[in-house]
Amino acid sequence: MLDVLIIGSGFGGAIPAYELASAGLKVCLLERGPWRDTPPVRAAGIGRRAPLPQGRHFLTHVACRVHHQWLPRRGLNLHRQGLMEVFAGQGVNVVCASGVGGGSHAYGGLHAHPLRDDYWDDVAEGVCSATMAPHYAAVKTLLGSRAPAEKQGGLAWQRDSNNFMKVEGERAPAWGYAAETDFSREGSFGSPEGNKITLDAACLLPALRNGLEIKDGHEALQVCRLPEGGFEVTVKNTHDGSEGKIMAERVIVAAGALNTLSLLLRSRATGGLAGMPALGQGFGTNADVMAFWPVNTPGANHPADGVYQHLFQHKEDTHGPLFMQAGISGLQALPLPTSIKRALQRQLFIAGMGIDAADGQMSLERGRLKIRYDAAGSPVFGRIAGHLQAIGQASGQRLYAPGKPSTVHPLGGARAGQSVEASVVNGWGEVHDVPGLFITDASALPAAPGSPPSLTIAAWARHVALGMLAAN
Repeated sequence: MLDVLIIGSGFGGAIPAYELASAGLKVCLLERGPWRDTPPVRAAGIGRRAPLPQGRHFLTHVACRVHHQWLPRRGLNLHRQGLMEVFAGQGVNVVCASGVGGGSHAYGGLHAHPLRDDYWDDVAEGVCSATMAPHYAAVKTLLGSRAPAEKQGGLAWQRDSNNFMKVEGERAPAWGYAAETDFSREGSFGSPEGNKITLDAACLLPALRNGLEIKDGHEALQVCRLPEGGFEVTVKNTHDGSEGKIMAERVIVAAGALNTLSLLLRSRATGGLAGMPALGQGFGTNADVMAFWPVNTPGANHPADGVYQHLFQHKEDTHGPLFMQAGISGLQALPLPTSIKRALQRQLFIAGMGIDAADGQMSLERGRLKIRYDAAGSPVFGRIAGHLQAIGQASGQRLYAPGKPSTVHPLGGARAGQSVEASVVNGWGEVHDVPGLFITDASALPAAPGSPPSLTIAAWARHVALGMLAAN
């Protein structure tokens, strides 16, 4: 029997895998997606690799699964080696990534602290801002985070910039890229040159050398707590369609907020797990808003200037918004005519985020994951819309944002907290009423951080992993 089985290899799964394997525990990690064909993975001799959605592989490998109420209950499978998974919910759309390394292949490479300094305070016994600070520092060291290079030029909007301040000093996000990077090919569609810090290279390949077992192309279907202790997990091998079972003393669920909730709700519905009355409560979007800004800057190549040219936070509101100005991330990966790429490289996006109410709900209805979210309950969306309008007026170019929120930062649903009635896990990441079951991804976050959440997820995951080792 395994000491620990980890489900998912994103920021919530790769960090515990690294820490627990380094400590000598017998650990296996399940990842439903494939290893990606990047230089570090090739150099490690991993034989079975899937291409990134770049160039001719874009249309075939950009999406693995789509979920909608008119599609099959478990979603419409497009390509088992696809990178992105899309969920169309009530009031919100969600996009997440699949593959060994999880969302690190699609994230923007910013390692940021929460907007509020007291984010972890008064959450639950065992966790607070002071106890979490060393984990943030350790994760940044592990990932090789560094200060981003200073970008030339100021904001493309000047009249509205009086409301914002540049994020600098200790609170400035660290940068997850090599010093010399072709940013026109980096970003949402992976890192074909290996210049972006991804978890497969930073955590999982080193953990393999310490004894970690990684089963790529293996999807967890059900978690069952055994009467005599420990767990039995039903697993589907997507390479050949077979199913099997894996036994472990403890299980860490880190499949990403939506897939973690889907797995836990399904396991409870089929009798494998019990309890967890707060499961599905507190879903949030980190107030993600992406607006297209057709500035058509003469002679510009905005994507080459970096995934984020500028990062600014509202001066007087600790709940945000935070705004990022950037070109079209990964533009050169798109299979478009050169003339269209030249036109698009002159355009910009404004990405906004902040602390939403995180009052959405997730449930399982007739075997289908249902997501319900109402942006009207989060005033930060109104503030973001107001600033986008002001930017458009100041620049003379209207910004275009979808009316329905779309997020790449889903969180909550299995929140950390004090009581089993209002939360799912305690301050050490263990499910209140299911001993031995831990949750380390964004579903366990107590609230929206309001900033890019990757570093916060990773710090939480390390906190949980080291707590497991201390109690071992």
